[in-house]
Amino acid sequence: MKVDSNVNQILSASVKGIERGFEGVNEIAAEIASTNVDDSRTPKDYSANAVALLEYRNQVQASAKAFETAQDAIESVISDLR
Repeated sequence: MKVDSNVNQILSASVKGIERGFEGVNEIAAEIASTNVDDSRTPKDYSANAVALLEYRNQVQASAKAFETAQDAIESVISDLR
């Protein structure tokens, strides 16, 4: 069924988006954690990290919402079959 294929693609893409978002958060967190107090980084560098964290958070939230929507579609199809 075409709907099943589309929903599976959405679920798969959503999971990948969530994984990439968490990988990005972990990468930025490791970068922040490895910084020394006497590091020559500027406030701009830290701002860039903060913006990146927000972008990854938004990516995870959007992917989770897409996953939720696909799940709702599956539940609707199952309900219609009953």
